[in-house]
Amino acid sequence: MSARLHFIFLFFIAIAVSFVPALHWPFNWLATYFHELSHGLAALLTGGNIEYIELHLQGSGLCVTTGGWQIAIAFAGYFGAIFWGVAIYKAVAVIDIKTSRLLVGALLATLLITAILWVKDITTFIIITIIFIVFCGILKYGHGLLLKTIMQFSGLYVLSDAARSPFALLDGQAKGDGASLATLTWIPEIIWISCWMLVSVIGFWMVWPAKGEKETHS
Repeated sequence: MSARLHFIFLFFIAIAVSFVPALHWPFNWLATYFHELSHGLAALLTGGNIEYIELHLQGSGLCVTTGGWQIAIAFAGYFGAIFWGVAIYKAVAVIDIKTSRLLVGALLATLLITAILWVKDITTFIIITIIFIVFCGILKYGHGLLLKTIMQFSGLYVLSDAARSPFALLDGQAKGDGASLATLTWIPEIIWISCWMLVSVIGFWMVWPAKGEKETHS
């Protein structure tokens, strides 16, 4: 299968899974996790701290920070989720299966660090544990091509979720990251939403395989 057909197949599967009750939960939680983690990392990188990270059963989340550059922190949620989705998909596409297993291990380590340092409620702990168990299962039973395909799917799911999510901010309620940025900068919320949409388009362009590219399974 060509890399482009592989990408299109995984993209439509990711969209389809997002509408399947229960099946999409771990992947929705993963997308939210990367969104909230990105807020936190932006805080740390700009001199602030992460107080705690919350993940909610219905797929929303919260990252409470202190200090740091608030504009960067507010912008980083959607931007970071797009970045992580692109990074996972591209990394798995070009590395071998052994290195893909190391990538899954790095994700598990990140989840573990988050649970130890920044989780303070039982719901988030349970969600992080479920994600951890799912990817432990992927690492244990996902051999060869299956492992790479599941990780590419995960990256593409995170990317597509981050691309769709800013549309929910167009509800006129002036809530969320866009409203926070509008308050901080006096730049209208729609401008920030448009920026995230543009970044998501660039993200899809980055993961779109080159013409004639083949999937590597070594």
